[in-house]
Amino acid sequence: MERVNPVSNPPVRPEMSPSPPITFPTFKKIALIGSLILFIIILSSIAAYLVIKSQSRSRILINSPLPSAQSSLSPLSTQSSPQVSVESNNSLPTNILTYTFHNDWQTYSDSIAGFSFQYPPRHKFAEIPIEGKSVYVLNCFDSPQQKDLCTSAFTIDIYKDYNGGSRRQWLNEKFSVYKPYYMNWVIDRVSALVAIEGNPGGSSGLFIAIPKNKTMILFTASFVAWDPNTGKLPDLSYYNQILSTLKFLD
Repeated sequence: MERVNPVSNPPVRPEMSPSPPITFPTFKKIALIGSLILFIIILSSIAAYLVIKSQSRSRILINSPLPSAQSSLSPLSTQSSPQVSVESNNSLPTNILTYTFHNDWQTYSDSIAGFSFQYPPRHKFAEIPIEGKSVYVLNCFDSPQQKDLCTSAFTIDIYKDYNGGSRRQWLNEKFSVYKPYYMNWVIDRVSALVAIEGNPGGSSGLFIAIPKNKTMILFTASFVAWDPNTGKLPDLSYYNQILSTLKFLD
C-alpha cells in the first residue's frame, strides 16, 4: 500500500499586542517655541536700546573754553570750568588763527569762490580741481607694503545758499552733526563755526563753516571726535595749520 505522510500544520505564532506610539513634539510646536524665543530676544534688545538712548539724552553737552590759537600750533586743551555753547560769538570758545605762508607748500586759488589756501608736501588732490567746485585733498606717504599710499586729508565744499543767518542752523540743515562741540575760529577776520562730533571710536567728523557774503565754505575731515564723557578734545593743530593759510581774495 501506498504510504501517506500525515499533513503537519504550521506552527501558530503568538499574537503580539501593539506597542504604544512614541510621541514627539510636532513641527508646529517647535515653530511656536522658536518664535516665542525670538520674540523675547527682540523685546530685550529694544528695551536695552531704549535704556541706552534715554541715558544718552540725559547727558548735558558742555564746552570748555580753549586757549587762543598760537603760531606754534600746540594741541588744544580744555579748562576745568566748562560752559554751555550757544550761537552767540561772545559765549563760544574762540581762537584767532594767525595767517601763515609756507614757502615749501603748494597754493590753490579759487577766483570764483574767492579764496586760496596752501597744502603741505605729499598732499595732492583726488582729482583735478575746478574753481567754484569742491576739492578733495589726500595725504600720501610711503608704507613698507606700498609706495605713495594716500588717505583722506580734508574736503572743502562751496555752497551758495547762505543767507547770513545762524551758522549753526545752516550746518544742521545740511548735516546731522552728532553730539557737537562748538567753538569759533577767526580765519582772515571772518568768524568760522567749528563743530566736532562726539562719537569717539565710531563714525565722526569735523565741520568748519566759513561764511563769506552769500557763500559758505565748508571744511570737513573724517575720524575727528571729542569725548562727551570726559570733555577731552582732539588735537586740531593739523587743521589749524591748514586753515591758517586760508585767505580771501577780495
